Amino acid sequence: MTSQRLLGSILALLMGAGFTGWGLWEVLRTYQLLQVAVKTSGRVIDLEYRRQRVGRVPYDAYYPVVEFVLPNHQLVRFTSQVGNLGCRVGDTVPVLYHPQRPQVARLAYFRDLWGVTLAFLLVGVLSLGVGIWLWR
Repeated sequence: MTSQRLLGSILALLMGAGFTGWGLWEVLRTYQLLQVAVKTSGRVIDLEYRRQRVGRVPYDAYYPVVEFVLPNHQLVRFTSQVGNLGCRVGDTVPVLYHPQRPQVARLAYFRDLWGVTLAFLLVGVLSLGVGIWLWR
């Protein structure tokens, strides 16, 4: 095995372990939220614009800013972790929130609950696979 191949393998394995670990952490966080979550409706009050990049390609992303009201009439506002969900200002959206920490809230859409998690796991597993392939 050449030193370049060994270095590439080690880097891919480290990157894979990091992304897979982060993905598993997100699985745990989402699972814990789903165990206690209260479901309610919220309203999209704004779309937060963020200019982002995938490699060298820039793109525009709009993250829904959502407000919902707790049973005690307290207003809670949060911004979705996932952009470009197709929401518009004024839309009513399903919300899941932690009853003791209502600021821990997510839109009750598959992409918002699991999209980031699956992306980290996919990158992690693929990187581990490349690292193992380079190692042999």
